[in-house]
Amino acid sequence: MALAAKKIVTIAKNTYQKNTDHMHGKINSYCNAHRHDEQQTIDNHSLIHKKRVFGDFLNKFHLWQRRLRRANELRLTAYLFLRSRPLLAIAGLLAALLLLAAACGSDNDNTTSQAPAPQVVESAPIAFEGYQADDLPVLLEGQKIPSITGTTINGSPFEWVSGTTPTVMVFLAHWCPACRNEVAELTRWLDDGNSLPEGVDFFSVSTLVHPDRDNYPPSQWLKDEKWPFDVLVDDPENTLSSVFGLTGTPFWVIIDGNGFLSIRSSGQLRPENLHQLFQKVLAS
Repeated sequence: MALAAKKIVTIAKNTYQKNTDHMHGKINSYCNAHRHDEQQTIDNHSLIHKKRVFGDFLNKFHLWQRRLRRANELRLTAYLFLRSRPLLAIAGLLAALLLLAAACGSDNDNTTSQAPAPQVVESAPIAFEGYQADDLPVLLEGQKIPSITGTTINGSPFEWVSGTTPTVMVFLAHWCPACRNEVAELTRWLDDGNSLPEGVDFFSVSTLVHPDRDNYPPSQWLKDEKWPFDVLVDDPENTLSSVFGLTGTPFWVIIDGNGFLSIRSSGQLRPENLHQLFQKVLAS
């Protein structure tokens, strides 16, 4: 069974690589076709228009890339997800608790520029242990998650070590109304004297950042809300979102104590339901 699963994973990765190579070819052709025109452009307005068109093309490319990744994931999820009965219990609970209607789509992914530590940052490089930037993993339910290093939104170094403790991650977008509600409700709930169960590593990821969208910058938003949890910032290419297969925000990722990806889902969770989810994660 394990060998069969590995074979399926290999096939999916090869299919994904073939599809993404095709997309990279399309975008490189676009770049080559328009590079000379941009260099020769005198009219600033025309140049700005070309850059905007190119930016739109990049956004579409990243969307295609995510959809290809998700298509390959679906071939594996059913088998890998059923390997452990405790995961089924958590999945059922999460499906019941999530306010699935209260999730923001992620089609209009954009980026912002990197700022150096130790000052506040909105994006910064992300690294996965054992992987190069041009050979990132495709993370599926049942797979071991590599350790992650990056930078917090306050400019401090961040390291998550795989296989040390159960972990819950929530991906947040500053422009997403459901994310704003999630942050505001959980913060108020904690201010009222409530607390989440100990023993679960909980942190958030600021992703899909763009200065032209609502509620920018995310650092100021989370500071104003007095968000008490660590915030790992995604890189300008939204690598974390892509690797974990983000489908909407808030996006929840549950990793068991051995470092294996258990559940992914999008939607808003009320504080009481998040507390219940933590208890279930610890019990499994």
